[in-house]
Amino acid sequence: MRIKEFLIHQYGPLSDTGLIRLHPFNLFWGENEDGKTLTLEALIRLLMGRNRKTFPGIDRVAEKPDGYLLLETDEGKEQRLPDAGQLTDHLEITVEECRNLFIIRNSDLSIARESEFFDTVSNRLTGLRTNQIKRLKGKLRDLGQFTGGMDTLNTKDNRYLKKRLRDAKELVDEIREFVDQAPENGYDVLEEKLVRLQRQLRENEDGASALDLARLREKYESGRSHLDSLLTVLQKIEPLRKISDEEFSRWQKNDALIEEKETERKTISEQLRVQRNELIDEKETLAESGNLFQISLKRKEEVDDSLKPLLKQYGTFKENQAKVYAGKKFFQVIFVIACFMTLIAVGGIFQNPQSLPILTLAILSGTVALVMAVLFFLRFIRPRGERRQLEEQIVHQAGQFGIPGEEIDEIQEQIQRFEENLKRHQQKIAKTEGRIAYLEESCRSLEEERLVDIQNRLKEARAAIQRTQTERDIELLEIYQDKLEERQRYEMQIKESVSVLKNQFGASGDSLGKYIDAWKAAVAELEEYKAAATDVKFDEKSLEQKRSDFKKDQESLEQLQRQMRDLREQLTDFERLTFEATLPEDDLLPCRTLNDLQYLIRQLESFIADTDSRQHTVRSAIQIFDDIENDERQKVSGLFGEDSTISHFYNEITEGLYPGVYYDSANGGVRVQRRDGKLLQPEWLSSGAYDQLYFSIRLALGEKLLHNERGFFILDDPFLKSDTERLKRQLEVLLEISRRGWQIIYFSAKDEVKNALAPHIDNDQVALLPVPGVDFKIER
Repeated sequence: MRIKEFLIHQYGPLSDTGLIRLHPFNLFWGENEDGKTLTLEALIRLLMGRNRKTFPGIDRVAEKPDGYLLLETDEGKEQRLPDAGQLTDHLEITVEECRNLFIIRNSDLSIARESEFFDTVSNRLTGLRTNQIKRLKGKLRDLGQFTGGMDTLNTKDNRYLKKRLRDAKELVDEIREFVDQAPENGYDVLEEKLVRLQRQLRENEDGASALDLARLREKYESGRSHLDSLLTVLQKIEPLRKISDEEFSRWQKNDALIEEKETERKTISEQLRVQRNELIDEKETLAESGNLFQISLKRKEEVDDSLKPLLKQYGTFKENQAKVYAGKKFFQVIFVIACFMTLIAVGGIFQNPQSLPILTLAILSGTVALVMAVLFFLRFIRPRGERRQLEEQIVHQAGQFGIPGEEIDEIQEQIQRFEENLKRHQQKIAKTEGRIAYLEESCRSLEEERLVDIQNRLKEARAAIQRTQTERDIELLEIYQDKLEERQRYEMQIKESVSVLKNQFGASGDSLGKYIDAWKAAVAELEEYKAAATDVKFDEKSLEQKRSDFKKDQESLEQLQRQMRDLREQLTDFERLTFEATLPEDDLLPCRTLNDLQYLIRQLESFIADTDSRQHTVRSAIQIFDDIENDERQKVSGLFGEDSTISHFYNEITEGLYPGVYYDSANGGVRVQRRDGKLLQPEWLSSGAYDQLYFSIRLALGEKLLHNERGFFILDDPFLKSDTERLKRQLEVLLEISRRGWQIIYFSAKDEVKNALAPHIDNDQVALLPVPGVDFKIER
């Protein structure tokens, strides 16, 4: 049976495919996201119908594909799906077999639930009874309450049999041990001990009761006395409620503040008087200093205008003269030389009056000497006189300004002293002015701020004291102190009474009023004991002794009662545990005595023996069926082996690298024989060899399931992990399968597939079909 044609009008974003007629070998090739996967999914849904959920990830599109698929048998009969049902309605194969053999999705050639699948297929092909045997063994295990590993089941359905058996065996040992040790625990004398202790307990209880009544009476008397005292003091303290330590402290502080501020006011007033007098003196001093400063300043201006220009002129003249005097020795040397030459020339003339050179030398040297004399006078003699005249003018001018000194340096020194004195006088005036400003600001601050602040503080303090005097009707602080001490004495009495009442009756509520109401009620409750046990004086030690004896007897009694209770509880526990372990159809007899425990032991031993006998019988039966199943499993290897179709296909695809494929019946798995004879597990193969193995298994089992008829393979890039050379060999095998009558529908996005099949496409052995487009893409 093969697919003749198909048509898909609408399937999610898949475009209308139009009528597509299929050939023996069909290649749907296109880029990713072009619609190949959607087309493959639509074909699966048309083939499988309601059983499409066997294929995971097939429901990306919610609606059914709108279209049809036409199947054609070898005899030429046609079936239109989905109108004629689904593929499994026309073939003797299951949906699981169809998924594992004929449709390969997502490039996954492995077989889902491989061992179980091979068992199912083998049973169908060889008529094995493996599944029947499994079912029988399963029913036997259920009967014997066994797990798959033949251990006793421990589930809710069988009421946890394994645990109940273990508990029953442990319980038998525990009950026997308890029975053996029971006499040592003295259970036979428990009743006698209980009677004796109960009588002694009543005697101690009566003595403690009398002492307790005396305690309650004395507690009533003490409570009544302190409560009456408290109520009386509360009445006395009521008029003094507003007298407080804080108010007394404020009155004291205000009194001290008034005294302090009065002293401070007198001090500041005296300070203000002193500073005002000092301010008057400083202003008079400033006036006198100002007059003197103005006179000196005017004198300085006159010196600056008249005397200082002369001093400056003198300094310039002196500087220039110093430069001129630098050449004085030169003039003197030239003058001496000229005079000496003149004297020599004159002497020569006297010796030889007719000698013209000598005469000329005499005239020339004399002229030079005369010129040098004139120049020396003009350059050195006359300026000295001018300098002396200027010095006399400066001394005279300085004398007119009252500056003493006969020398210019003295006069300059006096001028410098005068100016320094003037500067110091100016600084003194500035300091006096600063002192005056400070005194004025200080007087203003003392008068306008400090004294005003003191006055306000005095006013506030006196007003506060007056308010307290008016509100409390108390004139003197000493009287207020007396009332405060009186209140404090009352408060101590209240505190003492409250403390006693709290110790005796506790404190209920959040205020003293609620405390008192509670205490009144407590005292009223004790009033019934005011005449109780009047002949007994309460003694704490006696009561404690009585209570101690009572407590010891009570503890002994409780211990005996616990022993009796423990015995009864232990018997009840044995009864309950026996019931939980054996789950009898009828109720167990109640266990009340040691003799009843023997009955429980018999019940437990009977339950253990019955369960062991049943499980032994079931184990023997299961062992028989295990032997039969092992014999049946050996027949599965007939589908595999060296001469099997699977080995033939796999040897051909791998070019003799793996000549045999076998089935390991013991471990339920496929084994591959390598060329060197070594057996390998499929997981040890390369990804390409692994894919080829399972494709060979599909081919062989497919032919057997179809009774040697031909069908079709829908392949979604099954050789995605193969290299180029191996891919070519695998495609050649597909071509050979196609030539044998199998229909190949191959979906791929690999260029290598298209290129490898190109020669066969050209000679029409492979039909290259277009991939329907998509109108939009969907999220995966």
